[in-house]
Amino acid sequence: MDKSLEKFLAPGEKVVEVMNYSKAQFIWELVWGFVLLIVIAGLYFIFRAIYRLITIKYIVTDQRVIIKRGLIGQSTQSLSYSKITDVHVEQGILGRILLHTGTITLDSAGNTPEGEEEMELEWVDDPFKTKDIIYQHLHKK
Repeated sequence: MDKSLEKFLAPGEKVVEVMNYSKAQFIWELVWGFVLLIVIAGLYFIFRAIYRLITIKYIVTDQRVIIKRGLIGQSTQSLSYSKITDVHVEQGILGRILLHTGTITLDSAGNTPEGEEEMELEWVDDPFKTKDIIYQHLHKK
């Protein structure tokens, strides 16, 4: 008998059997824990995607490019065409082959009002089409 159990016994009491928590139950709870962890992580990505869909807007005007973020509290970032020095498009393999999305980076001459030297429009549908639209306004005389 395990000596650590003696403190739980009354004088003259004898241990007949000692049982542990079921290993099968332990494994069952671990499996459910991992499943729930995956579900929670999945829910995080689902809610993040929905939030981004609702709250992020990229606006191309005849004078500038604007990023609007937020639902209740909102922020905007804008860059006028006179400040844009270069336009880059980046597509990963997933964005190029399957999703047809990419990131457009606008480099600027000097810092934007937010103190940044570039503006990124992430996960844009058909980024080369959007780049062409920006170029049309950028090179308009």
